[in-house]
Amino acid sequence: MNSIKTAWENAWTRVGVTAAVVLLLFAGWYGLYYRPARAQLNQLVLKQRALQAGMAEMARAEMQIRLLRQETDSLKMALQQVQKRLANVDALQELIQRLAVRGRRAGLNFVAVTPDYTSLLLGQAKGPVQALPISVEAEGRFLSLGHFLEGLRQMPFYFEPTGLGLNYDPTLYPKLKIRVDGKLYLRASTTDQVAEAAPEKPQQVRKL
Repeated sequence: MNSIKTAWENAWTRVGVTAAVVLLLFAGWYGLYYRPARAQLNQLVLKQRALQAGMAEMARAEMQIRLLRQETDSLKMALQQVQKRLANVDALQELIQRLAVRGRRAGLNFVAVTPDYTSLLLGQAKGPVQALPISVEAEGRFLSLGHFLEGLRQMPFYFEPTGLGLNYDPTLYPKLKIRVDGKLYLRASTTDQVAEAAPEKPQQVRKL
């Protein structure tokens, strides 16, 4: 006992014991509290990052959905505009007259317009749309032809030029003989409706 008391009275001994106690307390705190708490904190950080990544992915998905919805609405509006410009087959003669009026305004003289009713009578429709081939014969200057083709965009129906022919005739100079082949897009109709709108034989519409 005297030796222990003597040793304790030594300052270095007390420092060593105190340091050992502190180390034991630190080791206990590190092992029992800090290390588990640190591991739990790391797990929470990982979960937070995963949630943030998920939220970012959801935000991107929401943005894509919003863009798709806008694109869908735009396509619906465009489709509605297209459907409005699809004419009925029973209005064919009126459409031809409007083409002739457009030609006269551009400076062309329509000589003949020949619709080909074969595709309509055979029911060759693509979905709700039928394409009626039409051949237009006219006389006029080349510049007038350009004005006519440019003005087709303003027509309340769709006429798509598919072919163009120009012939020089000295008796018509400075005018040209012009042939425009195209397709007139109509709403799909039944064979009976086509038969009512079309003549018994395809006839040229002259002197428009």
